[in-house]
Amino acid sequence: MAPPAAVISFRNRTAVKIGLLAALMAFAVNLLVTPIIQSPIVVMAATFGAGVIAPQWYRRRTGQQLSVRSGARIGWITGIFCFALSLLLLAVFFLFLANASSIQALRDNPTMQKAVEEWMKTLSDPAKAAESIIVAVVIMFLFVTTLPMLGGALGARLSDKRP
Repeated sequence: MAPPAAVISFRNRTAVKIGLLAALMAFAVNLLVTPIIQSPIVVMAATFGAGVIAPQWYRRRTGQQLSVRSGARIGWITGIFCFALSLLLLAVFFLFLANASSIQALRDNPTMQKAVEEWMKTLSDPAKAAESIIVAVVIMFLFVTTLPMLGGALGARLSDKRP
Protein backbone atom coordinates (compact mmCIF):
# COMPACT_ATOMS: atom_id res chain seq x y z
CA MET A 1 0.00 0.00 0.00
CA ALA A 2 1.37 3.43 -1.01
CA PRO A 3 2.02 6.01 1.71
CA PRO A 4 -0.54 8.82 1.94
CA ALA A 5 0.19 11.82 -0.22
CA ALA A 6 1.64 14.83 1.57
CA VAL A 7 -0.62 17.88 1.73
CA ILE A 8 0.66 20.80 -0.31
CA SER A 9 0.82 23.76 2.07
CA PHE A 10 3.35 26.04 3.73
CA ARG A 11 3.92 23.26 6.28
CA ASN A 12 5.29 21.00 3.54
CA ARG A 13 8.99 21.91 3.46
CA THR A 14 9.59 20.33 0.07
CA ALA A 15 6.71 22.27 -1.50
CA VAL A 16 7.94 25.51 0.06
CA LYS A 17 11.52 24.96 -1.14
CA ILE A 18 10.36 24.16 -4.66
CA GLY A 19 7.96 27.14 -4.67
CA LEU A 20 10.76 29.45 -3.57
CA LEU A 21 13.16 28.03 -6.15
CA ALA A 22 10.60 28.41 -8.95
CA ALA A 23 9.85 31.99 -7.84
CA LEU A 24 13.56 32.84 -7.78
CA MET A 25 13.88 31.39 -11.27
CA ALA A 26 10.99 33.56 -12.53
CA PHE A 27 12.48 36.60 -10.79
CA ALA A 28 15.87 35.99 -12.42
CA VAL A 29 14.28 35.55 -15.85
CA ASN A 30 12.35 38.78 -15.36
CA LEU A 31 15.47 40.69 -14.31
CA LEU A 32 17.51 39.36 -17.23
CA VAL A 33 14.98 39.35 -20.06
CA THR A 34 12.71 42.32 -19.31
CA PRO A 35 15.40 44.97 -19.98
CA ILE A 36 15.96 43.39 -23.40
CA ILE A 37 12.36 42.61 -24.35
CA GLN A 38 10.35 45.36 -22.71
CA SER A 39 6.95 43.74 -22.60
CA PRO A 40 4.63 42.80 -19.74
CA ILE A 41 4.05 39.51 -21.58
CA VAL A 42 7.57 38.43 -20.59
CA VAL A 43 6.78 39.00 -16.91
CA MET A 44 3.48 37.16 -17.23
CA ALA A 45 5.05 34.24 -19.11
CA ALA A 46 7.89 33.86 -16.59
CA THR A 47 5.47 33.96 -13.66
CA PHE A 48 3.08 31.49 -15.31
CA GLY A 49 6.03 29.28 -16.28
CA ALA A 50 7.23 29.15 -12.68
CA GLY A 51 3.84 27.77 -11.74
CA VAL A 52 3.99 25.16 -14.52
CA ILE A 53 7.45 23.97 -13.46
CA ALA A 54 6.82 23.76 -9.70
CA PRO A 55 4.53 20.66 -9.69
CA GLN A 56 6.84 18.88 -12.10
CA TRP A 57 9.84 19.53 -9.86
CA TYR A 58 7.79 18.39 -6.87
CA ARG A 59 6.86 15.13 -8.61
CA ARG A 60 10.49 14.47 -9.55
CA ARG A 61 11.69 15.20 -6.03
CA THR A 62 9.05 13.24 -4.12
CA GLY A 63 7.67 10.78 -6.66
CA GLN A 64 4.18 11.95 -5.65
CA GLN A 65 1.77 12.65 -8.49
CA LEU A 66 -0.10 15.89 -7.83
CA SER A 67 -3.76 16.46 -8.57
CA VAL A 68 -4.77 19.61 -10.41
CA ARG A 69 -5.86 21.09 -7.06
CA SER A 70 -2.50 20.29 -5.43
CA GLY A 71 -0.74 21.70 -8.49
CA ALA A 72 -2.71 24.92 -8.05
CA ARG A 73 -1.68 24.99 -4.39
CA ILE A 74 2.03 24.64 -5.13
CA GLY A 75 1.58 27.26 -7.86
CA TRP A 76 -0.04 29.56 -5.31
CA ILE A 77 2.90 29.03 -2.93
CA THR A 78 5.18 29.96 -5.83
CA GLY A 79 3.01 33.01 -6.49
CA ILE A 80 3.28 34.17 -2.89
CA PHE A 81 7.07 34.05 -3.18
CA CYS A 82 6.89 35.83 -6.56
CA PHE A 83 4.76 38.54 -4.92
CA ALA A 84 7.22 38.93 -2.03
CA LEU A 85 10.11 39.31 -4.48
CA SER A 86 8.11 41.80 -6.57
CA LEU A 87 7.28 43.79 -3.45
CA LEU A 88 10.98 43.85 -2.57
CA LEU A 89 11.80 45.14 -6.05
CA LEU A 90 9.08 47.80 -5.73
CA ALA A 91 10.56 48.93 -2.40
CA VAL A 92 14.01 49.21 -3.99
CA PHE A 93 12.46 51.26 -6.81
CA PHE A 94 10.89 53.66 -4.29
CA LEU A 95 14.22 53.96 -2.47
CA PHE A 96 15.77 54.81 -5.82
CA LEU A 97 13.13 57.51 -6.35
CA ALA A 98 13.84 58.99 -2.91
CA ASN A 99 17.12 60.29 -4.30
CA ALA A 100 16.66 63.61 -6.16
CA SER A 101 19.52 62.89 -8.58
CA SER A 102 17.82 59.61 -9.57
CA ILE A 103 14.63 61.44 -10.41
CA GLN A 104 16.58 63.99 -12.43
CA ALA A 105 18.33 61.19 -14.33
CA LEU A 106 14.95 59.70 -15.20
CA ARG A 107 13.66 63.12 -16.28
CA ASP A 108 16.67 63.50 -18.57
CA ASN A 109 15.82 60.21 -20.28
CA PRO A 110 13.50 61.13 -23.18
CA THR A 111 11.57 57.85 -23.04
CA MET A 112 10.85 58.21 -19.31
CA GLN A 113 10.16 61.96 -19.18
CA LYS A 114 6.38 61.86 -19.51
CA ALA A 115 5.94 58.94 -17.08
CA VAL A 116 8.16 60.61 -14.48
CA GLU A 117 6.19 63.86 -14.69
CA GLU A 118 2.90 61.98 -14.20
CA TRP A 119 4.34 60.07 -11.24
CA MET A 120 5.62 63.29 -9.68
CA LYS A 121 2.13 64.83 -9.95
CA THR A 122 0.60 61.75 -8.35
CA LEU A 123 3.19 61.58 -5.58
CA SER A 124 2.82 65.29 -4.75
CA ASP A 125 -0.63 64.58 -3.29
CA PRO A 126 -0.22 62.15 -0.33
CA ALA A 127 -3.78 60.82 -0.60
CA LYS A 128 -3.44 60.08 -4.32
CA ALA A 129 0.02 58.62 -3.78
CA ALA A 130 -1.20 56.23 -1.08
CA GLU A 131 -4.21 55.24 -3.18
CA SER A 132 -2.04 54.61 -6.25
CA ILE A 133 0.43 52.50 -4.31
CA ILE A 134 -2.30 50.44 -2.63
CA VAL A 135 -4.07 49.82 -5.94
CA ALA A 136 -0.78 48.85 -7.60
CA VAL A 137 0.08 46.41 -4.81
CA VAL A 138 -3.38 44.80 -4.85
CA ILE A 139 -3.32 44.38 -8.63
CA MET A 140 0.23 43.04 -8.44
CA PHE A 141 -0.86 40.53 -5.77
CA LEU A 142 -3.77 39.32 -7.89
CA PHE A 143 -1.72 38.85 -11.05
CA VAL A 144 1.44 37.53 -9.45
CA THR A 145 -0.39 34.88 -7.40
CA THR A 146 -3.06 33.91 -9.94
CA LEU A 147 -0.74 33.29 -12.88
CA PRO A 148 1.50 30.73 -11.09
CA MET A 149 -1.57 29.13 -9.52
CA LEU A 150 -3.07 28.56 -12.98
CA GLY A 151 0.33 27.43 -14.21
CA GLY A 152 0.59 24.99 -11.30
CA ALA A 153 -2.78 23.46 -12.15
CA LEU A 154 -1.68 23.09 -15.78
CA GLY A 155 1.73 21.72 -14.75
CA ALA A 156 0.12 19.09 -12.55
CA ARG A 157 -2.23 18.11 -15.36
CA LEU A 158 0.62 17.91 -17.89
CA SER A 159 2.75 15.74 -15.61
CA ASP A 160 -0.18 13.38 -14.97
CA LYS A 161 0.74 9.92 -16.27
CA ARG A 162 -2.74 8.62 -16.88
CA PRO A 163 -3.23 6.68 -20.13
